[in-house]
Amino acid sequence: KQLQNIVRRLKPPKPMNKDNDENGPVSDPADLFKMFDKDKDGNITYGEFMNILKNMNLHVTPEKGKKLFADADVSGNLHLSYAEFDTALQTLYNGTAGNVLEMLGLSTGMIVGMFVVTLVTLLLLFLFIFFGIAAFTTGSNFGAVVNSILPISAGMASAKEKKGQMQEKIEAIKAKIEASLDNLMGD
Repeated sequence: KQLQNIVRRLKPPKPMNKDNDENGPVSDPADLFKMFDKDKDGNITYGEFMNILKNMNLHVTPEKGKKLFADADVSGNLHLSYAEFDTALQTLYNGTAGNVLEMLGLSTGMIVGMFVVTLVTLLLLFLFIFFGIAAFTTGSNFGAVVNSILPISAGMASAKEKKGQMQEKIEAIKAKIEASLDNLMGD
C-alpha cells in the first residue's frame, strides 16, 4: 500500500488554472514555478511552495514543508528563488528515493554488496566456462581429468534415482521379456 502511495505521488501534476488545460498537465518545475509565482517577482512564498507540491501530488506535511522551505531558503528572505526551489525539489526527490529503498528493506550498502556478489559470480562463471573450453580443446592432463569426470558424474546422477522407480522399471522390462518369449514360443 505504501508503494502505491509513492507511485501515485509520482504521477504528473494536474493543471491549476484553465490556461494550462489545453497544453496538458504542467510537469516542468520551471513552468510550475512561473505558474505559482503570483506577483511574477521571481520568488515564491511558503504558501505558493506548498501549493506547487500539492499540484505535483507530493503530499508533504506542513512541518516537513516548513523544514524543506527553510533548508532551501539560503538567502533567508522567506521567499524561494527558482534556484532555491529547484534545490528543494531535488532534496525532496532524493528523500523519496531513500524512503522507497527503506520500505523495500534495502540500504545503499546492501545494494553495493549485491552488486559485488553478482559481479564476482559472473566472473567465476566466465572463468569456469573458459577453463571448460580449454579442457576440451587441448590434449592436456587437465582435459583428460575433466573428460573422465563427466561419465563418473553421469553415473552418479543416474544411481541416485529412487529405488522404487528402478524396481518398477525392472518389473516392466521383465514383463516385456516374458511377453516376447511367449510370442516366440507360440503360447
